[in-house]
Amino acid sequence: MNGTKYVLGPDINLDAEEFYDEDGTRITPSRADQIAKEVLSQAGKRGRRSLTGKASRSPQVTVRVTPKIKQELAKRAKARGVTGEILSLITPLPSIREIRRQRPHVPSASC
Repeated sequence: MNGTKYVLGPDINLDAEEFYDEDGTRITPSRADQIAKEVLSQAGKRGRRSLTGKASRSPQVTVRVTPKIKQELAKRAKARGVTGEILSLITPLPSIREIRRQRPHVPSASC
């Protein structure tokens, strides 16, 4: 394709031809109009709805960790069936400190 995201096909006559949605419901001209209105009402909106219920950005929490801690959190998260981000928010700080302590000791060079 030449950068075009979608290509419109020929018009169809929903009164003469039968088309069904994923639920098995026949798409009638009135249902097609309803679907078009729903899609157009979402056009231009980005992302998910705000958690604040207003047209504003939801507050976010960011956690910075070392690559080793991120890897360990991901491993533990997978075992619990959650994402690493969720686990990082519910993991007590002492547990994160425990992961950090597991770093191999590198002796300092003496002069």
